[in-house]
Amino acid sequence: MPVRQKIFLLAIYLFIFFLFFPSWQALNFISTAFLVITALFQNSFKEKLAILRERKFIYGILLFFIYIFISVLTSDNRVNAFHSLDPRLPLLYFPLSIGLINTDKAVSQKALTGIAVIITIVSLVCVINGIYRAAHFQNTSYLYNDALSESVTGLQSIYVSLLVNISVFIFTWLYITKPQTPGRSLLIPAIIFLFITSFLLASRNLMSGLYAATLIFAFYHIIKKRKYIEGVTLIFGLIISLFIIVKFFPKTINRFKELSYTSFNFQQDGAESHYDMSVDSTQWNGANSRRAIWQCGWELFRQYPVFGVHLGDKKDKLTAIYRDKKFDFALRTQKNLHNNYLDILVGLGIIGFILFVSSWIILPLFYFRKKGDILSLSILLTFAMAMLTENYFDRSLGGMLFGFFVTFLLSCNISKNEP
Repeated sequence: MPVRQKIFLLAIYLFIFFLFFPSWQALNFISTAFLVITALFQNSFKEKLAILRERKFIYGILLFFIYIFISVLTSDNRVNAFHSLDPRLPLLYFPLSIGLINTDKAVSQKALTGIAVIITIVSLVCVINGIYRAAHFQNTSYLYNDALSESVTGLQSIYVSLLVNISVFIFTWLYITKPQTPGRSLLIPAIIFLFITSFLLASRNLMSGLYAATLIFAFYHIIKKRKYIEGVTLIFGLIISLFIIVKFFPKTINRFKELSYTSFNFQQDGAESHYDMSVDSTQWNGANSRRAIWQCGWELFRQYPVFGVHLGDKKDKLTAIYRDKKFDFALRTQKNLHNNYLDILVGLGIIGFILFVSSWIILPLFYFRKKGDILSLSILLTFAMAMLTENYFDRSLGGMLFGFFVTFLLSCNISKNEP
């Protein structure tokens, strides 16, 4: 393997590792810059132009960022506008660096394997730390949700849960398509551990996506591959595992009990529910608070449907709607829109929404489908699903995760003939 490819692999590993520690800002910046620079030197300018002609959707990706920049410049609140631009910068520098290279099979496999291993090791440290704290303080709540992830990494559980899902997909892909992978016997225990970690992190959306992917995978084996025993075993294994995990770690179920209480009154002043407390109809929870916030966001979009309110003015105008509705809970907690698509509709209007969905979601999905790249399809769909309940582009981590993974997967060469 050429030296420049080894350096590129090292840059990817450092970037992924330091993403887990956002408080280390200097190291995060250095690792990101190192990755971008090494990607720029992977091929010649002529080769980059040839790749750009092949991946025409990158023009759409760049056009979306230009539209973001125009929205920033036309905002009344310039301070907020440039603050909003910063977490969206990965949507420019990753497509122009990683998005314009071709990563060969050996490098792709090593990179993906290393990414999954790093995520698994960090998850293991989180679980061990959670067990220690739960035993030390005689309180099992340290094993769940943000308490499990933030004490070690400083990341909210939604981001770690997303990375856990990605690791499960990578390990499953390696197990099925790469039988000669070193340490292959460790992949199944690693996948089982990551399923348990996902349950403890208690991100409803991502848990549901992971279980849905597992069932689709099982039915694929039953119906198309006619591997009836393996498929049925996988389904029953998932059901039995969930039953056992729920028995020993019951607090995650509180996250799903919230879905029984979706009604809301903007002026209600109940406490915010938590997985470590009883759930009732007087509380604000993840379900009814999102319904209330989305209603406010939709009203704002209808006022500025074509070009949006502009990024710099989005927070001010959303706060004004909260105030008009006497939505004190959202004002007090400074809630964002908790939906990446709605956030784009509000900030950039229907034009920005079309540019984003077509260039970053739909066209890459067709590209992966054309290559027969089921792994990349699964990861991109996981991001697309995660964005339904969280706002990724208002935080640097969200933009970096999405920008890196999509553009890196676009650069990977995975054979069309592989399952």
